[in-house]
Amino acid sequence: MKLNHVSKPRRAKKRTQRSAAWMLGGALGSILLIVAALAFTSRGNDQPGQTAFDPDFKPTVTGAPRVEVVQDEVLDYGKVKLNTVINTVYTVRNIGDKPLLIYGEPRIEVVQGCCPPRAVVSSMVINPGHEGTISMTYSMHEGMGGPHEFRVHLRTNDPLEPTKYLTIYSDWVS
Repeated sequence: MKLNHVSKPRRAKKRTQRSAAWMLGGALGSILLIVAALAFTSRGNDQPGQTAFDPDFKPTVTGAPRVEVVQDEVLDYGKVKLNTVINTVYTVRNIGDKPLLIYGEPRIEVVQGCCPPRAVVSSMVINPGHEGTISMTYSMHEGMGGPHEFRVHLRTNDPLEPTKYLTIYSDWVS
């Protein structure tokens, strides 16, 4: 009986050593994944949808990413003839000093009207000083006339403004 009692702690010790080795290996693997992810997001201007990096870029925000819409956040197309194609492009810039991540395809909320367009993002990662685009192409036909208002919900890792709202107005006429 004593022999069995003595051998149990030895087995437990081996398991503890194996567990520690697995945890160490897992931690090293996690560190390698993080380093690889950082290397991927810190690449130069070879990502699609980004302009060349400005060597004179000085971040407006330090310690975080920061999303800025280059032109107006609210676009009003006024009266638009039915069957006309509208191509809306918002340019967004990262004015922070960390990579800006766009979380998925922006959601288009129909505030008024019908038939929201689909938003296409040029790049899901925008490095500091770089730009990307959010574009939508749409048209209305007979039976879809009248005022339309779409609100684009752009979700990012910007800590001050995690959701940026972009608005599009149009009034479709024959």
